Amino acid sequence: MKTNNLFQSLRSIALLMMAAGPIIGCTNDEVLDFLTIETLSQSGGKDFTLPLKGGAQTVSFKASGEWTVTTDDQTWYTVTPTNGNGDATITITADPFDAYSAPSFSRVALITLTCGSVQEQFSIMQSDPSASEDPVSSTVKSRARGGEMTVEIPEALAYSVVVNDDWLTASADAGVLTLNLTRNTGSENRETVVKVMSSNGENEIASVGITQSWRNVEPGELLIEEIYFTGTPLPSTGKTNTKNTDQYFLITNNTDELLYADGLLIIESKNPNAGSTWKEFTEPIIDEYCEAGVVMCIPGSGIDNPLEPGESLVIASNGINFKEGYSGESGTTVEMNPDGLDLSKADYEWYTKSTNSTIDIDIPEVPNVDMWFCYTLSILNLHDRGFQSYAIAMPPATMTKEKFLEDYNWAGAVYINHTLAGDFEMTLTNAYKVPNSWIIDAVMCTVPSINQTRQFSTTLDAGWTYASPQNIDKDAQRYGHSVLRNRNAETGKLVDTDNSTNDFTPNATPSLLGK
Repeated sequence: MKTNNLFQSLRSIALLMMAAGPIIGCTNDEVLDFLTIETLSQSGGKDFTLPLKGGAQTVSFKASGEWTVTTDDQTWYTVTPTNGNGDATITITADPFDAYSAPSFSRVALITLTCGSVQEQFSIMQSDPSASEDPVSSTVKSRARGGEMTVEIPEALAYSVVVNDDWLTASADAGVLTLNLTRNTGSENRETVVKVMSSNGENEIASVGITQSWRNVEPGELLIEEIYFTGTPLPSTGKTNTKNTDQYFLITNNTDELLYADGLLIIESKNPNAGSTWKEFTEPIIDEYCEAGVVMCIPGSGIDNPLEPGESLVIASNGINFKEGYSGESGTTVEMNPDGLDLSKADYEWYTKSTNSTIDIDIPEVPNVDMWFCYTLSILNLHDRGFQSYAIAMPPATMTKEKFLEDYNWAGAVYINHTLAGDFEMTLTNAYKVPNSWIIDAVMCTVPSINQTRQFSTTLDAGWTYASPQNIDKDAQRYGHSVLRNRNAETGKLVDTDNSTNDFTPNATPSLLGK
């Protein structure tokens, strides 16, 4: 077992000899010999500590005449000069000390100065006070994109590093373990342990467990802060524009670190959850999947959509200033609405390529989300009464639109359509499903007084929110209201308990109003 007993024993001998004081005598001609060490250590004594990486220590003394230096014959240090006459300064130079590869975590030497009949002794030592027989254990986590990360480890003169997986490399120097992880292209987390050993490979210094996620954003890190689905009514009609109205999602980084929204999916549920009719599926998928009638994707290579802590993305129905209206080259127009929102500075807009005579507006200045699937071939408007629910998801890094459409088609599912006229067995069309394991955040919207069913599992959202001041269907007062996530009064962070009843303020004033 490694101990510091050698250091303690030798140091005790040195201190006892120092305590005895100099040996003073007289020469034959009655001249008094003297020898006084003037350099003191940091502790105020005569025990000098030298760096583990090696180095030099000078010791000055006064002597009455000729003097000599005697060492204890250890070879890891040198003293120069070893003799002289009168006052002098000697230099002790130590080699580097690899504490973890040595028999002990410290080493000590005694040096004797002699002038005539007088002797003085002092000690030099190299010691690693942080060294331990028990390796330091730690764990770190990485996002799917990989890259470089560092971990603090006990400082040692040299290391050897043991890596057992080919998806990362590691090196250690001066108390820092540097890891370089490749991108995780799988659909599961991957784990490994890196061991940091002494330079001779015999003693373990540190053990670092590494978990690399299969995604770049974890649940709750990006949150749906706001959904404005009701739109702003036109003063002339008291209702919204039936084709193009101001609607948006606000998605916010609720962490203290930089995140990237590249690849994030925005999902609208397939089936309304309120009203006079509702669907009961013979093989429910709610415990494993979110139903989807719309799936949009934030484009990017992985680092194209940075979000600093607290920053948000605005994804708009159309990237125009609704106050001013719009007139396109194709003749498409949007009526000016003095009460409308300015969404011309949105980060993205959703655009539906159409084979219908009703054509959506594509604003060149505002980039489009990638539309993976949309149930309509006309213009996509969010359900302005709040019958649909919404989620955001982060799929595996290698997921593509084509693979998603092939692997997660939900069309053909059988359900009972409960209506006022009776119950009818029917087959679902134009629908997809998104694994619950991909979901980052989910918000169930409804009209509570006429709610019939849920689109998402209660593990994703145990409650609901709404924009209906009167809590009735076709509420004429719903326009101009959003659902807005609450903030913690002390931290300023968005509240996220996976229960929209607690987390959201219903019937809120849109946060982009006046901006």
